[in-house]
Amino acid sequence: EVINAMWQAVTGFGFTGGRILEPAAGIGHFFGLMPQALAEQSELVAVEKDLISGQILQLLYPSVETYLSGFEQCQFDAGSFDLVVGNVPFGSYSVYDRHNADLSTLPIHNYFIGRAARLVRPGGLVV
Repeated sequence: EVINAMWQAVTGFGFTGGRILEPAAGIGHFFGLMPQALAEQSELVAVEKDLISGQILQLLYPSVETYLSGFEQCQFDAGSFDLVVGNVPFGSYSVYDRHNADLSTLPIHNYFIGRAARLVRPGGLVV
């Protein structure tokens, strides 16, 4: 229900497709529940740190460009996504990202949100 509501919000904001990142993808529930019309107009990129979950994602969604590593280890250009969507991890721990050292002192959830904000183009969405 939550994922469907988030996709409803994304389309309600007028998003019709583009380059989409899910930075903590798990097995790909967000991409699996994406409206078909939106999926047909999008390029999908996923990051998943857990090897088994990431491999399941790759099997379920072979067309998704998948990175099996931590988000902090993936280097993407600023402004290179139209949408960053997902359920970020929450906790009081932090991760070190040498390319975004100023975000490395933040709790993991704030790191993900801050990094996502840097990766969307001007006018892009972080949901």
